[in-house]
Amino acid sequence: LRHIVDEADREREAWESERVQLEEDQRAARTAQLQAWELERERLCQEREQFEADTMKQQIEEGEALHRELTDLRENLEARDVRIDELDAMVQHAAAEKALASATEEQLRQELSEAMEHRSTMEVQINELTGSYDTARMDHDAAQKMVSACNVEIAKLRGDIA
Repeated sequence: LRHIVDEADREREAWESERVQLEEDQRAARTAQLQAWELERERLCQEREQFEADTMKQQIEEGEALHRELTDLRENLEARDVRIDELDAMVQHAAAEKALASATEEQLRQELSEAMEHRSTMEVQINELTGSYDTARMDHDAAQKMVSACNVEIAKLRGDIA
């Protein structure tokens, strides 16, 4: 009987040792998994931050380029407006002296017409650039909202891991 009790005690101790080892192995596996998740989360955060930085830089560069182009077009339009005003004044002066300057009057009317056509073309370009700039601004705002949402998700993940 003593032999059976001793054998049962050894088996119980062996089982207990196996159970403790299994718990330690499971704990180590969970710790390793958590560490792997944390590394993956860090990698994804770095990728997201790089993507955000690249996107913001690109949007800023595009916005600045559009702004410069829009400014140039506005300056050109203003110069054309001045030229149109000058040509219109010349046309009116030429009309008063029509008998002496009929050839000059026709030339000035042609220049005025071309300038007005060019002005219309430039106004269309300005409107297109204004639309592109507004679209780029909306894209920028959407990217900002996405960054905020990602930050909320990261905060949630940090709370889950902790």
